[in-house]
Amino acid sequence: MLNRFFLISLVAFFLTACAPSSVVIKPEDKQGIRTIAILQIDEPHLRMMNLGSGMAAFGAIGGAAIAASEESEKLSKVLKKEKFSFSKQITNDLHKQLRAAGYKTTIIKVSREDKRKLLEDYSKINVKADAIMDVVVSNSGYVTEHFMFSPHWRPEARAFVVMVNAKDKRKIYTETFLHGYHNPFMTGTELDASEKYHFKDSEDVFKASSKLVVAGLKEASVMISRGVSDKLKK
Repeated sequence: MLNRFFLISLVAFFLTACAPSSVVIKPEDKQGIRTIAILQIDEPHLRMMNLGSGMAAFGAIGGAAIAASEESEKLSKVLKKEKFSFSKQITNDLHKQLRAAGYKTTIIKVSREDKRKLLEDYSKINVKADAIMDVVVSNSGYVTEHFMFSPHWRPEARAFVVMVNAKDKRKIYTETFLHGYHNPFMTGTELDASEKYHFKDSEDVFKASSKLVVAGLKEASVMISRGVSDKLKK
């Protein structure tokens, strides 16, 4: 029992430690922004994982991890078949949504030590823009939520968003988006995956058309991007 409690506590720590505190953008900060420079978005970690597995809940972590690795590789092949890239998808969606909200957007290349973490220091990034947006999608794929209450498979993506004033590098907007998978230890804006992308078993995901599987991840990208633009509308 103690080991289970320790494991749950450790997982909770890492899940919450990665997410930035939420900052709601102020109207005066919105008014000063016309152009947003989006930092290059890296490809997220892809996973096909039974997060709500009864096996994992009762301690069979090793077997669950092996199964997850094998299924993640199968999912990777499905996405490669469709030439799908989550990073390219969400980059295009952010451009589209932010431009529809009245902003001009550009992309800036950056180098990250850890591609699953936001930059810690924006002071050396000089751009001809009013704001700098940093977006990191830490993971995407298909997962379950709870082996009793929400055992179906659904597309998921977790994205961290930070926007700073380009001149003084002051953080003016931060938000974490949780699409598809929700957990009481995670804080952020929760977005539900459409039921048309729900599957009873992992095998059903691979039996479905590859275009349908990809469509579920595209929806995740669109909903996250729309969530960002909705908060930034003037």
